Amino acid sequence: MRLLKILWYYWRTKRLTFSCRADLEAYQRKQLEKFKQRVLSKSPYFSRFIKQPFDTWPLMNKQLMMANFDQMNTANLNSQALLALAQQSEQKRDFSAKMGKFSVGLSSGTSGQRGIFVVSPKEQQIWAGGILAKMLPRGLWKEERVALFLRADNHLYHSTKSHRLTFRFYGLFDNFQQQIQSLDDYQPTIIIAPAQVLRALATEKLNDKLTVNPILVISVAEVLEEQDKKLIKQAFNQLAEVYQATEGFLAATCPLGTLHLNEEFIYIEPHWLDEDRFIPIITDFTRQTQPIVRYQLDDILVRSQTPCQCGWQGMAISHIEGRCDDQLVLTDQHGKPLTIFADYCSRVIANTLPLTCDYRLIQHNDQCIELIGSCSKEQLSQCQQALTAHFIQQGAKVDALSWKLTSVVTLPKDFAQKRRRIIRERGSQ
Repeated sequence: MRLLKILWYYWRTKRLTFSCRADLEAYQRKQLEKFKQRVLSKSPYFSRFIKQPFDTWPLMNKQLMMANFDQMNTANLNSQALLALAQQSEQKRDFSAKMGKFSVGLSSGTSGQRGIFVVSPKEQQIWAGGILAKMLPRGLWKEERVALFLRADNHLYHSTKSHRLTFRFYGLFDNFQQQIQSLDDYQPTIIIAPAQVLRALATEKLNDKLTVNPILVISVAEVLEEQDKKLIKQAFNQLAEVYQATEGFLAATCPLGTLHLNEEFIYIEPHWLDEDRFIPIITDFTRQTQPIVRYQLDDILVRSQTPCQCGWQGMAISHIEGRCDDQLVLTDQHGKPLTIFADYCSRVIANTLPLTCDYRLIQHNDQCIELIGSCSKEQLSQCQQALTAHFIQQGAKVDALSWKLTSVVTLPKDFAQKRRRIIRERGSQ
């Protein structure tokens, strides 16, 4: 029965197409009104605002959601009981425990605070149907063997298993070299993994230590940078991307390779930083137990300047730049703070360091920046010069800037943690 429901949501997503942007926006308005009346009216927190214009409702973030969780959710769930269950699951590495019918988990905590997320069976089925509809390149009728590299296994993936579609789970805490042998035995047609794992697999493949030839690899859970994209494409046939967070299934790559926001499921209010960059404020129509309403993410997205011809009407995204903290804050010529976006830094680095070089660019304080790389000191020095030139071009005062260059053989791998390459430590500026 569960599989049939997932298949129904799969076909519903496939049929949910729009001839123009205006049709999509009209659909969103109807969905938002239904969502308010059918779901948010059951939430003690959100029901207070239903008669007010939607753009006047308070913004939400992780801290606010955790503080008001008991009033926000629609199933009378208690945050302390959920937190205890989720922490127990993390400690035991057993993620099958539920609170009644609800699946419970913790977010990764890369923003500095871990949050609870709770979903019902129906919400899981909607998610599974949607992601299968968006990401299976050959539809449901071709046999696919999917390798999933995730922090935790989930019974949901096994519930979608059929004689044509099978999943094998690879834990991010497990031995990577043993997983290489398992992949060679399994010969997956699709690999889904964080960008840093795909990069490691691509390196193994290019070094003839991995024999798999998947038709598609899908990057999830963390920023896919240009340097990684080039390396992964060298090793594998086709690369796609899913922008997925605990707050929802937010974007996916279309058949032409463009990342589109899934605006059939979510309503986006962009908080513009400049002409193309924005921080998304999302409302998810599919989340009924733990409503996600006007939730301001920490990510910076960049709108594509080139229209996509695939027919999907969701906004085309050039790339996900990273978290708001993944940018440097220097001083301009007048002594005022100057933001240096991470995207441009990563592109400078990609053009100066070898593709096989892993790196970290860390702003320790207002005047100290460290560049760590698995390459020579000379290559790091060339990269520093290129970054300094970029800072000057952006209007930064660089005279007092202190650089530390650290050459290493390899950077530690911790697949269980989301990778952040460009970091401004808390307290800088």
